Amino acid sequence: MIPQGVYDVISKYQILTKNDRVVVGVSGGPDSIALLHILWQLSKEYSLSLCVAHLNHMQRGQESKEDAEYTLRFASELSIPVVSEEIDIKAEKEGEARRLPLTDIARKIRYDFLKRVANGFEAGKIAVGHHANDLVETILINLIRGAGPEGLKGIAPIRKIDEGLLLIRPLIKTSSLQIHQYLSMHHLEFRIDSSNLKPIFLRNKLRLQLLPLLRKEYNPQIDNAFIQLSQLTEMDEEYINEAVNQVLPQVTIERKKKIVVMDVDRLIELHPAIQTRVIRKTITMIKNDTNGFNYHHIQGIRQLIMGIHPNVKLSLPFSISAQREYNRLVIKEESVYRLKQLVGYEYLIDVPGTKEISDLRCTIKTDVVSAKDIFNDLEYIKKHPPMECRYPVQDAVHPLVLRAYLDYEQITSPLTLRCRKTGDRFQPYGMQGTKKIKDFFMDIKLPIDARNRMPLLVDGKGNILWVIGLRIGEQVKITSKTQQVLVVSVVNMG
Repeated sequence: MIPQGVYDVISKYQILTKNDRVVVGVSGGPDSIALLHILWQLSKEYSLSLCVAHLNHMQRGQESKEDAEYTLRFASELSIPVVSEEIDIKAEKEGEARRLPLTDIARKIRYDFLKRVANGFEAGKIAVGHHANDLVETILINLIRGAGPEGLKGIAPIRKIDEGLLLIRPLIKTSSLQIHQYLSMHHLEFRIDSSNLKPIFLRNKLRLQLLPLLRKEYNPQIDNAFIQLSQLTEMDEEYINEAVNQVLPQVTIERKKKIVVMDVDRLIELHPAIQTRVIRKTITMIKNDTNGFNYHHIQGIRQLIMGIHPNVKLSLPFSISAQREYNRLVIKEESVYRLKQLVGYEYLIDVPGTKEISDLRCTIKTDVVSAKDIFNDLEYIKKHPPMECRYPVQDAVHPLVLRAYLDYEQITSPLTLRCRKTGDRFQPYGMQGTKKIKDFFMDIKLPIDARNRMPLLVDGKGNILWVIGLRIGEQVKITSKTQQVLVVSVVNMG
């Protein structure tokens, strides 16, 4: 007889549907053997296609080999195919991942293996044997580590771990006692992992020392109390997450691969409980989960939002950064969006001519034309002053074009395209006097990362003619006296 908890999980969370292809992680221990046998019994009802995945961590010598042999034999008795691998986890720890705890390395390797098997089997789901006692232990671990409500939910019965791939836990509402009763009823043998009997790792210490003490001295029903806490927290989190999902599009300015840009003013208006969850959800969009992010990381991002500094950056785990850019909060994975550092660049620009500048990911084109020949363009400029130089450009091949129209007679050759220099001054269009480029960048709220990259078009006398894409100089604006026009186009600037 299949435990009622399994049916409850299937019904509530829809973890199984007709014709599912499921990879079952089997170690040979009681939990995974019971899980495999239960899914095998359900396979006819749900038309399941099952595949067993067994990973030998190579940490217990002959004992590990016997676990693998038993798993292969048991799966063979049920006529279920098996994929088995051996990976020396301690050797992996001595490699690139040595900064991580052994348990974290083992978990990552195990799930990478399960995902590989699922991909080869064309499975949409991976089933693992976590049960109610694991749920209790996880909640207690999270409490000790200072988790918030999300951590008090414990272990999710179902979660997405990759595109088109779900991790399911059919036994999460079934206790260890019920699992052993099921094994006894069906006369099923299983293997015992001797390392689980040693109070070495935190989870083992809780299972072998702390929980028995709590049951004996404080509350015989402590397990049920933790499970009840998990259920109540889950209900509250579902309600709050609905509110988060409603508000997230309202505060999001832009979302692309591994980057989310949000409106700081709207974030500030949110209740701290919603604000915190919006941040966590944003990290999940980039990283797929929030593992490795703790209370201090989330609060650090909140301080960027609430603080007085308009332009500041915070480095976070996993090469993720959060940067306040005035009224924008940018959370991104640095390895994807890290730009090449450009220091002291300067390029000679021919007039007329075309020059490709790979470092800036752009091509700059110049031409000198009679004002009469571009009458329509100049009429448009008169009605729309060139504050940002973003004019309608008919260019089907290169739609990303920034263009400036400058009074050629006010320009001294040669022209150069360069980055800013200390002491640079500029008379922006529409201003009477000059101001430092540094102050101009601050006034228009240009992000710090962009300031040293921003190209300036400069003439032979050192006059800044155009801060590319942002503002032309007052001294080269088009007037009724202009006879010749320098047309400068920047194509596809990164």
